[in-house]
Amino acid sequence: MPSDLHDELVERAERWLWGSQKCQVVLRELTTYADEIPDVIGFGAGFSTVVECKVSRADWRADQKKSHRRYRGMGNRRFYFAPKGMLAPEEMQKGWGLLEPWGTRIRKRRVSSPFTPDLVSEQRLLVSALTRVALRGHLPDVYEPYMLSPDYAAARIALVNGDAR
Repeated sequence: MPSDLHDELVERAERWLWGSQKCQVVLRELTTYADEIPDVIGFGAGFSTVVECKVSRADWRADQKKSHRRYRGMGNRRFYFAPKGMLAPEEMQKGWGLLEPWGTRIRKRRVSSPFTPDLVSEQRLLVSALTRVALRGHLPDVYEPYMLSPDYAAARIALVNGDAR
């Protein structure tokens, strides 16, 4: 069951992916027909990063039993994000990284090893997101020229700061 702390971690992870991780698309808790619903997933040029936010050890233990955690899952990089001291780096499953809040920043307690992501699930997630854009009449916007204009830069800063959605 989501909590205020979980929501706060999700928001921070989203800003982290937009900001220092340089993701170009970030989706949070998007329900689709994909086999998994990551708390936050970010896509950049040739990579994807999943962040699973955990606020209790019981939730973390239950998460590890999910089939897409043990076999194939989304994300070239995968992290758990938990309150400071709740999880230890040596407890992480093989390859998983660990993030913790560190004041206003996020600290990597353990770096993620590279994974081979489930590209079909990632594609389902992205197609679902684009379908929602299309159904709302905004698909023509994707054909606009992509340029780093002042408006683009301002919009990106607003996303990183959590001022826009």
